[in-house]
Amino acid sequence: MASQAQASATPVVLTKDYIRDAFKLLEEVDDLSQRNSFFEKFVVPNVKWEITGTAHDMAGTRHNLADHSAASFDKLGKKLSKPIKFVVRSVILEAETRWASIECQGFTTRLNGKPYQNDYVWLTEWNDEGKIFHVRSYHDTHLAEIVLHE
Repeated sequence: MASQAQASATPVVLTKDYIRDAFKLLEEVDDLSQRNSFFEKFVVPNVKWEITGTAHDMAGTRHNLADHSAASFDKLGKKLSKPIKFVVRSVILEAETRWASIECQGFTTRLNGKPYQNDYVWLTEWNDEGKIFHVRSYHDTHLAEIVLHE
């Protein structure tokens, strides 16, 4: 019994490969159950999620995944044919502080048939269980704003 408690108390070793493997789930756009497993497995429900900026509809800080999704993924998703396929370009990890910067490219098609291609940087803070509990997101907000108002 004691060995199980000790094993569960051991922090997840955060590596670039661990992060890349987690984000690989966000490349899935057809099997939403598989895609959504990213949020179940690697993001705490009460995540602090900041979308930077002030002059666009998605800007702000939310304190749980449901509120963040409503303000961003769901809102933008209504204007897209499929979810955004996030493809990781680079990961910068500061393992001792458990902060990582994930640079992604996002691809999908807008409902009007035009491509949606955006660049993202998510600054993420991870807990000992290997889950994100804080995100600061940067992306081309002008493009997102255009799509939201189409």
